[in-house]
Amino acid sequence: MNLLKNNFVGLISVLMLVGCSNAIDSDSQAEKLAKTTIEQASVVTNEIKQFAGLNDEQKSCVEKIDFSPMESKVKTILEKALTGEELKKINEFNASEPAQAFINYRREQTIIATGGTVDKPSPKPSEQQMKQVLEFRESDLGSKYAEVYESEEQGGLALAMENFLTQELTKCHVEMTK
Repeated sequence: MNLLKNNFVGLISVLMLVGCSNAIDSDSQAEKLAKTTIEQASVVTNEIKQFAGLNDEQKSCVEKIDFSPMESKVKTILEKALTGEELKKINEFNASEPAQAFINYRREQTIIATGGTVDKPSPKPSEQQMKQVLEFRESDLGSKYAEVYESEEQGGLALAMENFLTQELTKCHVEMTK
């Protein structure tokens, strides 16, 4: 399960840095980015149920994980850490072709790494697309967004997502070891 947890946390990191949305006002910006993040996280948890060793009851439980409480928390964290204009810029970048190519490819690679299959794999992002994603990640805004995610404090998104996932999987009797 260690590989599974590392891939989940890694995927959430990528998806937090590169999501996909386009809203107008500050509240909608944070709400849309939080919703997208949670939708992407649910893709990964759906793959967990395919992981070898889970019985039917565990698989059913994992499939039913309700992310709505976490979505609200993600939105709150984003609103506290980023301005409406920053959220808008993040969402605009996230809707770009390079970001989407990276998200799709990385998500599929995580699914494969956790034992899942992908019917029609996305092409690997081009060198130019990867350059654009890295440029965003290394920009002031990209770095700030990464800090929001990676913070070890109680308000960091990675910690919040990890705690939520661990709690929900424990209810399903699925142990995630570090």
